[in-house]
Amino acid sequence: LVETLADVLKFEVISIEDHFFDDLGANSLLMARFCARIRSRKAWSTTSMRDIYLHPTVAKLAEHLREPQTAAVAAREPMLTHRASNLAIWATGFGQLLFYAVYSYVALWTINDGLNWVYDALDDPVSLYLRCVLLSASVFFGLSGFAVAAKWLLVGRWKAETFPIWGWRYYRFWIVKTLVRSAPVVLFRGSPLYSLYLRLLGARLGNRTVVECRAV
Repeated sequence: LVETLADVLKFEVISIEDHFFDDLGANSLLMARFCARIRSRKAWSTTSMRDIYLHPTVAKLAEHLREPQTAAVAAREPMLTHRASNLAIWATGFGQLLFYAVYSYVALWTINDGLNWVYDALDDPVSLYLRCVLLSASVFFGLSGFAVAAKWLLVGRWKAETFPIWGWRYYRFWIVKTLVRSAPVVLFRGSPLYSLYLRLLGARLGNRTVVECRAV
């Protein structure tokens, strides 16, 4: 473990008591590489980043890895499965197409009216500029705000749960996921504005947190 960690962090000497983050200055990306390297050994194939965070020194991690790993055993109870009917599949598919059609039509109709409103001020440069800024801001915050509103109206607070695919709950979840990922504010991921967007969606982010991931 010491040799592997030293190779990943480019250190010559590492103490088994050095804290991965506080003493060695490692980050999540480097520790993910370290985790991948030690998983190459069959005995440690189940090691995860959770183990790295819970045992942040070589000594603690080694002690944890020496413990017998309990393999996950499938429950003997019969697994409950859900087979959607053809009607449910076709109905959900039709609903998805209908959503795309209505959403695209309303968005294009709104933008078209907005552009016509902007073109009416072609003879006045100042008014033209102000209308362009207002239209852009309205589209940006309007679509992003609509995604936030739809999330709270259709899903509420995110929580871990299971539900049948091709059903009404799945369809609501799919609509929200599509709106959240297609909101224009996603183009500003990594910025404070994107963090604010995620907080409005219900995410609990720490102070000065930077989120670069598009999928939420």
